[in-house]
Amino acid sequence: MINIKRIFLIILITFIIVFTANIVFAQDTVVQDFVLETQNIAPSTSSLLSNRYTQTENYDVATNPYVDLDGYTFLGKNDTSNIELYVNDQDLSFRIVELENGYIWGSSFDYDYFDVDNPLYDLGDVGSNLTWQNKFNSPIIINYYMGTNLREETMFSPSSRFTYQPLTDGRVGYKANITFGLSKVQVTLYVYIDDMGLHYEVPYETIVENGTNPLASMTLFPFFAATKRLRTPGYIMIPDGVGALIRVDDVKGKEVYTKKFYSADIGLNQESTEEYLYANVYGMVHGVDQNGFLSIIEKGAGNAILTHVPAQNQSDMNWTYVTYEFRSSYTQFLNQSQTSSIRLIQENRSQYDIKQTYQFLTNDQANYVGMANLYQEHLVSNYQLERLNALQNISLHLDVLAAENKKALIGRSTFSMTTTEELQNIINDLELNNITNLDITYHGYGNDGYSFNAPNYNKFEKKVGSKSDFIDLNNSLSNAVDLFYTVSYPYASSLNNSVSTRDVAQSISQEILIADQAYYMYKLDQAILELNDSLAAMQDYGVDKLAFNFLGNALYTDYTTDLSRSESIELFQNLAQVTDDVAIEKPFSYLWFADVIYDIPMYSSQQSKFSDTVPFYAMVLSGYQTTYGRSSNFFSNKTNELLRMIDYGVYPSFYITHEASYLLLNTGSNNIFTSRYEDWKNEIVSQYEFVNDALKNVTGQSFISREVLGLGVVKNTYTNHTVIYINYSGNDVVVEGVSVNAMEYEVINP
Repeated sequence: MINIKRIFLIILITFIIVFTANIVFAQDTVVQDFVLETQNIAPSTSSLLSNRYTQTENYDVATNPYVDLDGYTFLGKNDTSNIELYVNDQDLSFRIVELENGYIWGSSFDYDYFDVDNPLYDLGDVGSNLTWQNKFNSPIIINYYMGTNLREETMFSPSSRFTYQPLTDGRVGYKANITFGLSKVQVTLYVYIDDMGLHYEVPYETIVENGTNPLASMTLFPFFAATKRLRTPGYIMIPDGVGALIRVDDVKGKEVYTKKFYSADIGLNQESTEEYLYANVYGMVHGVDQNGFLSIIEKGAGNAILTHVPAQNQSDMNWTYVTYEFRSSYTQFLNQSQTSSIRLIQENRSQYDIKQTYQFLTNDQANYVGMANLYQEHLVSNYQLERLNALQNISLHLDVLAAENKKALIGRSTFSMTTTEELQNIINDLELNNITNLDITYHGYGNDGYSFNAPNYNKFEKKVGSKSDFIDLNNSLSNAVDLFYTVSYPYASSLNNSVSTRDVAQSISQEILIADQAYYMYKLDQAILELNDSLAAMQDYGVDKLAFNFLGNALYTDYTTDLSRSESIELFQNLAQVTDDVAIEKPFSYLWFADVIYDIPMYSSQQSKFSDTVPFYAMVLSGYQTTYGRSSNFFSNKTNELLRMIDYGVYPSFYITHEASYLLLNTGSNNIFTSRYEDWKNEIVSQYEFVNDALKNVTGQSFISREVLGLGVVKNTYTNHTVIYINYSGNDVVVEGVSVNAMEYEVINP
């Protein structure tokens, strides 16, 4: 009898705990009291002066006295790009004259300033030895392997030779065959100008390894546009995260910035927790609003590394260059415990051509906005992008979780978070609140929900809705609502028993590629096959739009094939084009043709090397692509982040569910700690209206200029001549006769 009472008491206590928990967590916390106090706190002065924001410009006049035309022969000019090309056939160095301003850009520079009697000598100059002078002048610097050790070689090493030949195919430029004396590596280099600017090219087929020292990497004209210390004011634009600047200075001890384009390569066992280089470009300014260029790595970007070396680090020069990797060294473990290993060299050279283009900017375009507009033109031409409709309300993005699963007493239990009917009710409710333009990405609709079963889209989760329910939802949507069904390709859950490891990519050390400790990485051709198969099944449910949560920044080398990362880019593009309408999360620039781009970075990596954050990513897409920031559910300082959206021209996004997020504890979505629509809808409407009242005036428009008028005060001018002033600071200001309240904005229409 006592045992029965104890059992009854345990059951009663358990019921009370569960019932109480349901009362406590029946709704999500939107803004707690302590958070409310931080929602409208203005950034401090030190924060506004940090590299989290853009700083005011220095408009000092720029000259580069270390570059002239002495000893250079005129090869020709191009009237469209408005530049002339000069060459020194004794060392293959060249000069570009930008005809509008007469500014001279050089692939090398005069280092006679090392003489203390030279007027260009500065106190504290590092100077250089013969080795460095050979590097300064060499058109190509290669690295090769001697055993497992890297060695560097210039064109002026012993026994090196080259031939020079002007081009005769209608292009203005030259061709050079170069043979390096120590490594015996041979390459053919093309340098020419045309309507698009200056180009370097090295076709893969011209690279020959004659000796026993395999080629590791190649750098073309590393000292092009180099400047000495503070003699030439300016900055380098780096596409790190949303965008960053490195302003030239004269501070000793600053570190070198180096990062692989797009991402680290997990196929080479590389990892990075920083923001990526999202675009295959970099830019430089010699004097703000005076002289500049944008360099586009048109071929080879997947295997390229961007490096900036500040003055007073190794030399007196600020120099920025791109290195093209052809081989890497790696660790091969000899046992499962990884206690024994050897160092090996990649056997097969990565196959790709090199093509790097420079487009030059002058006057009020010689800045990071001009660079963004040039790259926008490049993407419009390559992807046939079309302008968005002008002067309409902005759209809102919703990440919606349909179903999840968690461990049960036996196996796993699947439960609904947002059914098709509940999603339709949410859409209807937003329309009643005058939010009619919606882009929705629907997660976890597949059988068994979101986590642990991807990719699993041939059958839909019945707890979310029947087949007819999905069809009814898709057919009921207005033209202003786009519903994208999320797929995980090229990721596959490592816990999905239907995924064969034969279909999974491998690293260079022959290990299965795993990302985030939970996902296999598919072989790309297999991913395309399976996605097409899934899409055929999904179309029976009325699905015609897909969203990719992982494809955007998943570039990797699969060492079961001979494809380099640069060659794989086309397969990633093919994967994203299996359907006409596609949304992609945080994509690299080779996927910026997507109809919807969401969760873009809003900051750079904020390395100490950076002086500013600039919205390069967002500005490139403005006017052409619908672009959203990260989910507003997770803002710590709401007003500041909303102002940043308005400043960058980025639309708001929310992660929502019908059910309360406490149900997501102990699931693969346990990072979603507040999402219930009923609790968030007022905040969604409020934030949308705040951003929309500004950006509805500039939909379909691109940036003409972006100016920092004072501490935390930004002026953006668009192609329809609308001006938006943003005041991040905690003080009311009057700028250009316009009053802008603290942490507010003002729109001035023409």
